[in-house]
Amino acid sequence: MVRLWLVLASARATLLADDECASDSCALHALQTRTLRKLEPVSDDVLFGHEADVDAAPVVSEWLAPALGASESLDDTLLGASPEVSYLPPSSPTSDLRVLKKENSLSPPSKATQYNGVAWPEMVFPGTGEMHVFTIGDWGGLLWEQYGDGTGLHVFPFIRPSCNINDMKQCFNETGDSTAPCNEACGYVAGVDNNAQVVVAEQMKKRAAKTGVQYFLNVGDNFYPQGMNTGCGSAMSQIKEATKVQFTKAFDWVYSGPLSGKVWLSVLGNHDYGARQFDYAWDQQVAFTWASDRWVMPALYFSQHVRYPDLGFDVDIFMLDSNVMDAHGLDERPGSNLCHRKYNVQADCSATGGPASVEQCAQWFSDLWNRQASWMEEKLNTSTADWQIAVTHFPCGHKLPWYSMLRSMGLDLLVTGHIHEQQLQFLPGQLTCLVTGGGGGITSERSPQGDDSREYGFFDLTLSKSAIKLDLVNHLGNVVLSHSIPPFSGHVGAPEVPPVAEKPQVPIEKTEKSQSGQSSTVGAACSSNPKCAGLDGDCCPTAGGAMLGCCESA
Repeated sequence: MVRLWLVLASARATLLADDECASDSCALHALQTRTLRKLEPVSDDVLFGHEADVDAAPVVSEWLAPALGASESLDDTLLGASPEVSYLPPSSPTSDLRVLKKENSLSPPSKATQYNGVAWPEMVFPGTGEMHVFTIGDWGGLLWEQYGDGTGLHVFPFIRPSCNINDMKQCFNETGDSTAPCNEACGYVAGVDNNAQVVVAEQMKKRAAKTGVQYFLNVGDNFYPQGMNTGCGSAMSQIKEATKVQFTKAFDWVYSGPLSGKVWLSVLGNHDYGARQFDYAWDQQVAFTWASDRWVMPALYFSQHVRYPDLGFDVDIFMLDSNVMDAHGLDERPGSNLCHRKYNVQADCSATGGPASVEQCAQWFSDLWNRQASWMEEKLNTSTADWQIAVTHFPCGHKLPWYSMLRSMGLDLLVTGHIHEQQLQFLPGQLTCLVTGGGGGITSERSPQGDDSREYGFFDLTLSKSAIKLDLVNHLGNVVLSHSIPPFSGHVGAPEVPPVAEKPQVPIEKTEKSQSGQSSTVGAACSSNPKCAGLDGDCCPTAGGAMLGCCESA
């Protein structure tokens, strides 16, 4: 049935009081704050995690300066004056990859924005078994060879409470001082924090081998620290060598095995534009759609219809660009502003449909948002699918009145990222919202200690005609939260906190740290919980509801 158009002349969201999860004394040092909550009015600093903190704004610049051998301070150059170091993205030769027209799809575009609003060809999944979709965000680590000495995939170190960037870099052994200890306040977990992307990917592979997975919903910040390591404006028929290398090593090699060949419906995050500037090669991520058998980002915003004929339902998915949230005034938030004048002195992405100058930047992002907002309302109003899902980068709470209106028009689920952890939230009108920013390309908001940790991980969505079931799977493979979304009834009421732990699929095995700090793989995680002693073959829950696995015979 076509969704009823409801015009909200004065969209004012009634927000509920906070309802954070308590920590679980049964699990080891479980940290569960800000994961299951009703949304209340908060500042951007809280809403967007540490990326919006005043202390966090210059982190990208602080990391890049020594990595590139430059001496830089946020105060070393008068705003608007010529910088002492160049912030132009590095150049890159053209690779041997070529973009090609795909069967039953559009030809490669001439500009990255050419197909904005396009309906990508329908995906069809026959069969009567369970249908699974994985969500992921903030996942693509950086490659050392692009930033100096060394090789390999590297997690981007970020700040935590009482742990600044230099503290975290010391934990990563990046400061050159091998005698300095790692600050305990960082909560650094060796083997997890420094390998988070791969750790999460391995749990995805294990779950996919058991349940299957049809496709991914990717919320952006795909490559750290600044997206493709070259500049915007290349011909869309060319794939640069930097693009090829990053997709090969940080994408194809990592998400392999049972994840190979699975479609990734993708959007851009603020880091994909350049984090502190807008002229890194975000257009190359669009172009790569025509050079890959699974990467799908044909435009900055687009729709995808998915049909399950043997199960009798279908889904409309709307992919949105919300980076207007990080497009500020010319002199605001240096280091965490796509439109700051200092880092965009010579920036020009007009050749691919982007801003022509820093002076046009904020307006360009505003116009982009306004166009896609109108597009989204029209698409949602005319959708006849059983389920409607929106996917974007910035987290639950941005543009809140607008999403509240979309809920009244039938939006069932909002999938977001940007905050570097996993969260389940409820917006006005019972709109379920996920934050799935714990993909591991950047260190998590808090320490990942504990069996019930909700920092690194992903969501597994099981789609059916009657419900969308959500399982939050952490980096240990533990399902720490489950929730089911019923079909939209048209009633807009107060959000309800669902029951927290339905009996989930259990992991085959998990890795945990012993008291000595060494990692070990065990077959039955519940052996670490004395309350589960003697259980035989049944899933063992912690007090907080995490399913630790099936106990071996006593």
